[in-house]
Amino acid sequence: MNQIKSTISLAVVAAIVLTVVSGAIHGRSAKHSTLEQAYRNTELAFSNLPEKFGDWYLEDEHGLSDSALELLECGAFIHHSYRNRESGQVVNLAVMVGPGAKMSIHVPEICFEARNFRLIQERQPEQVDRDCFWHVGFQLNDVSERKLNVYYGWKVEDEWVAPKMPRWAVAGQPVLYKLQLSEHVSTAGQDEGGARDFLTHFLPLLNEQLDQVSVESNTQLASLHQIDAKEDEKALSADQTDLD
Repeated sequence: MNQIKSTISLAVVAAIVLTVVSGAIHGRSAKHSTLEQAYRNTELAFSNLPEKFGDWYLEDEHGLSDSALELLECGAFIHHSYRNRESGQVVNLAVMVGPGAKMSIHVPEICFEARNFRLIQERQPEQVDRDCFWHVGFQLNDVSERKLNVYYGWKVEDEWVAPKMPRWAVAGQPVLYKLQLSEHVSTAGQDEGGARDFLTHFLPLLNEQLDQVSVESNTQLASLHQIDAKEDEKALSADQTDLD
């Protein structure tokens, strides 16, 4: 009799494990499909951005290295250079999308200091209309001593934000956008300010394209997370009931 009970209990446990595993596989598949759709929608949004706005025009398009794409798990991106037709100043822009856990942890203070730049200005928040970015300054370690201004931030719902601790503030976002903009300026600083002017003209265009994609993607993924949590709760409840 005890052997029969033991066999039944093992069968019940095996059935529960199979249910949980199959549910987890289905959940991962659904999340993957939603992420892939979000990335495709983002690529479409990027393609709709104009090449000219204000005094700025698209000068060049760049790629990202395979190592960077893998490190960030980047699903879609633009990496462009824009030139101001009046001043001739050039800014370099990167907008990327990927999982929040990856997009939130890489900041210029670490990356640029590993590329022969030294930090000369600690980060400080910079408000651009409704959006906020970190502004940090570097200097190239060579005879030119060229200064590099960098602006960066993350998009949460319909705003770009500059949290003090992004690992805690935005890492939980299922789909997270990151923007990074840089400008080289002379040591005298007379050509400074182009990056802010660029953001003033570019952000309304970018936000218009990304707002709908961002809201839809995170809503879908949040729903999947809730479904997963409910299925896990049911499985654990059934597990406890059958083993009692």
